[in-house]
Amino acid sequence: MKKNYLTPEKLSDKYPEAFPIRWIRNKLAEREKNGLSVAVHKVGGTILIDEEKFFAWIESHGAR
Repeated sequence: MKKNYLTPEKLSDKYPEAFPIRWIRNKLAEREKNGLSVAVHKVGGTILIDEEKFFAWIESHGAR
């Protein structure tokens, strides 16, 4: 199964209305507290987001 990894900027470019870059950066800064770390991989100085896991995280944080 092919994984789709995106940088925060590419994720925002792909879904600009839903995920502005400032919102993504805010969530990344708090990823250990909010659980987003399951979708984030750091390779050197580059942050990569697993798109499938990111959307699973989004769905798990939906309206309750």
